[in-house]
Parts: sequence; C-alpha cells; structure tokens
Amino acid sequence: MKLQLQIQCNNAAFEDSCGDEVARLLREAAAKIEGASQKALRGFGNPLRDINGNRVGEFQFSQS
Repeated sequence: MKLQLQIQCNNAAFEDSCGDEVARLLREAAAKIEGASQKALRGFGNPLRDINGNRVGEFQFSQS
C-alpha cells in the first residue's frame, strides 16, 4: 500500500508560518487515518483544507 499526499503551499494561510500550517494539516490527516481499518484505507482519499477553509491538497492510499 502507498500513501500519496499533496499540499499546495501558495496561499495566505502559509504566508506567516508555512511550517505551522503544514504541521497542522499533517496532524489533521493523521487523525483521520488513525484507527481506520486496513480495508477502509484502500482507495481512501480525503481533501485537506487550510485554516481558512480552502482546499489545498489531499491524501490517498493506493495499492502500488
């Protein structure tokens, strides 16, 4: 299984502290993944939204 994660860091939410916003998004992704069964994770994808509510990326599990 492979995890693909993409985050676009080119909007206002990342201007003051890019690292803090990326860390927040990673914690959010981890919370959604934690506790999910192996079966539930297959093909699982989820949008990532910045602190302002804008979609800035996604994560997804795949077989390869």
